[in-house]
Amino acid sequence: MVRRLAGESQFSGTKFVVTVPTNQAPKSETNETIVAMLRKPVRLSSVHTIFSRQLLGIDSRLPVPDSGNTSPGPIESVDQTPLQILVAEDNMVNQRIFAQILGLLKHEFRVISNALVVPALRERMVDIVLMDVQMPVLEGLDATRAVRDAFGFQTRPWIIAVTANAMQSD
Repeated sequence: MVRRLAGESQFSGTKFVVTVPTNQAPKSETNETIVAMLRKPVRLSSVHTIFSRQLLGIDSRLPVPDSGNTSPGPIESVDQTPLQILVAEDNMVNQRIFAQILGLLKHEFRVISNALVVPALRERMVDIVLMDVQMPVLEGLDATRAVRDAFGFQTRPWIIAVTANAMQSD
């Protein structure tokens, strides 16, 4: 899926974090497109480290601290300012999971249950959009294209694609 998306011109320069099952070896090495590969179950501290590195411009391909280590490293403690996050997710259970995780991380967030992200961002800009890939009204990939068109490279938020489709056929 990453190869397909990275090959589309509108996703040029997009960076991907890929998760793989514990019993499956990653099929490709990290590169400029795939900045990290995390084994499932993914620890929150590992995700936080990867995103912190990306936001700070540090190479995410450096080894992620041991998943069993929950103490924050120096990169995680650099900036304690809460991020402004928009969650575009139609599933109520997933909305609650995001709310719990983001609440624990002490980030400010709001949830919309469709992918009409552009109007929500015009109302209030955020640092990150967690975008469900399969959404009613407007698919997550189409919503991402709309955000890129509406806000350009410098002003748009980071968009993180999220999907519950974990099967290889998905």
